[in-house]
Amino acid sequence: MKKHTLTSILFTLLLLTSTAKAIKYIDLSWYCPAIDVLEQHLDEIERTTPLDGLTIAFDGTPITVNGETYRPRFWNAWNKIPWQLDYFTDFITRMKNIRFQRFHDNFLYLTTNEADFDWFNDSDWNAVASNFGIAATIAKETGMRGFLFDIEQYGTRFWEHDATATGISFSDAEAVAFRRGQQWGNQVFQVFPDIIIFMPYCLSAGKSNGDLTNAFLNGILDVMPPQAIIYEGDEWPSYHAKNRASYQQIRRNFQNYIQNYAYAAYKEKAQRQMKLSPGFYIDAYFEYDDDTYWPQAMKPDIFNAESRVKFFCNNLKEAAEVADTYVWLYSEHRCWWWTHGTRTQAEEMWSYAPKAQGLYQAMNAAKTTDMKMVEVGWDCVDAPFLARNANRMKRQRPQFDGVIFTLSSCTHPFRQNSLDETKYANDLVECENIAGGPLTDNFIKMYSDGDTSANLDWFDDTRWAEVISNVTKMAHCGALAECKGLLIDFEAYSTCPWSYAQATRKDTKTFEEYETRVRQCGAQFIQAIESEMPGVTLFSFWNLCGFTQYYYMDAEARRARLKADTGYNLLPAFIEGIINAGSANMTLIDGNENAYYYETPEQFQKGYEEIKNGSINMISTSYTLKYLQKIRAAQTMYLDWIFDLGDKNRDSLSRYLTEEEQCQLLEHHTYW
Repeated sequence: MKKHTLTSILFTLLLLTSTAKAIKYIDLSWYCPAIDVLEQHLDEIERTTPLDGLTIAFDGTPITVNGETYRPRFWNAWNKIPWQLDYFTDFITRMKNIRFQRFHDNFLYLTTNEADFDWFNDSDWNAVASNFGIAATIAKETGMRGFLFDIEQYGTRFWEHDATATGISFSDAEAVAFRRGQQWGNQVFQVFPDIIIFMPYCLSAGKSNGDLTNAFLNGILDVMPPQAIIYEGDEWPSYHAKNRASYQQIRRNFQNYIQNYAYAAYKEKAQRQMKLSPGFYIDAYFEYDDDTYWPQAMKPDIFNAESRVKFFCNNLKEAAEVADTYVWLYSEHRCWWWTHGTRTQAEEMWSYAPKAQGLYQAMNAAKTTDMKMVEVGWDCVDAPFLARNANRMKRQRPQFDGVIFTLSSCTHPFRQNSLDETKYANDLVECENIAGGPLTDNFIKMYSDGDTSANLDWFDDTRWAEVISNVTKMAHCGALAECKGLLIDFEAYSTCPWSYAQATRKDTKTFEEYETRVRQCGAQFIQAIESEMPGVTLFSFWNLCGFTQYYYMDAEARRARLKADTGYNLLPAFIEGIINAGSANMTLIDGNENAYYYETPEQFQKGYEEIKNGSINMISTSYTLKYLQKIRAAQTMYLDWIFDLGDKNRDSLSRYLTEEEQCQLLEHHTYW
């Protein structure tokens, strides 16, 4: 592959689109690896398993407490015996030397197994909170995403008021538990403010895990910074899920937990910063006879499936549809690797379980997203060109799934008198000729900026009716051409309709009045498109990823900054209108234009997660569930940058690469 063969055919951008959500498998088994296993077998584990990340056990240096040897480790942080960071120097040093190639989402394993404390003893709780602060420090220093925090009671009934608070009223005990949650959170978030906390049970515990659980969790929410995330596993319903309806119910459960168990002051924060991560008890699928509890709990679906592996992987796909990035996999009987480095332990490998033949390959297939490569550039082709040249284009560059093209009749539907009826009649013919062609994932491009001399007046019903008419006709062309959807470029190249500062009636209409009107227009916009293209995919080079600087502010500061923004502060309201009025099958893709200058896998991963987990902070709480259901991420590759063809005043990595290395960089970006 040579530079000139690429640049002669690729113009400016490649958009890697996905109509499915990425899914990552995280191991959470009794065989979670310790540092010794990783040092000896990481290459094999990464090469042979379908996982994307691990929960990792950790130990500290043994110490003497009251004349007895005590080893600080992953299952006794929930204890009044205080840790010190230097107990874990050896673990930290060795973990820093581990070079993960594929597992980029790893978590420390923390449980409450050896709970030993008194809720009402400040000294005890100084130790517990400090221990978790130290655990957060270890996680951050060793490059973990965060830690697993399993709050289930395995022995002592420490979450239950009647067992822990003799002589103290429930309301007083609840207040103390809330304060302890704050104390715990302050220690953790102080050292790792952007931590991911992975919880098999969180608000789903409700009262079933003990009646003090909820107060403690709300204490954590109270002090949780905007960039931290908690993943709720909804363990028991997840283990029993058996079909699409089950997983859709889990998603509804998740919203109900927030409504029922998050305190009123924290419901909005919980909506934004708590995510759903369904779990799988793998033993239920592969370890038990048909007449035992777990297969019976999942009948008839488990018995109707072609195989246990197929049933399991179908459920993985359904879980991916409701999950926010992660699915966790729990087992008590087997693990994914040779725990002793010898094949005499074959009985512990999932790939050797009698009912699990072909599991690894099937799991990898289940999480494969429907990725498409779409081309767009300044010399964007028009409908006549595409109709006449699609076969040649596909033959010359078969890696492309589609292109973004323009109509001859209209490119700027938000401008006045912008549609040429004569050219529109020709576009109808050309779009019919495009249908059925070899490029299957095409999008018609529309710009959204206003007239060069005067901005769009959102409150002018006549002008807005013209916009809707234009958009409807463009969507009709999209339907005739069998396009995947439409692309709307929200960037303003002349006047900006998304700017309150440029609004024509800003002197008589408040920002809030404009938001209401623009939200209504967003609803009418998508309804017009779906009248011609039901279940449309609406693509943009960027939408809410343009607000990354606002994502992790507190709500009040974010609102103030948005109102003061002179650029695109009305755009979130338009997006809200789209997602609220769009059909259940409509999809909104954020093209993540920020990826132009990415260089590392971590940047692509962060960009994806900011679209999935950060951009929701720009959406009003009323629309967050629909937003999560509709939003998808794409990644952009800016070829001018990769091949150093663009701005010579902007320094870039590619400037220092050979032609062959630049091609390798393109391959790298395509993969990530």
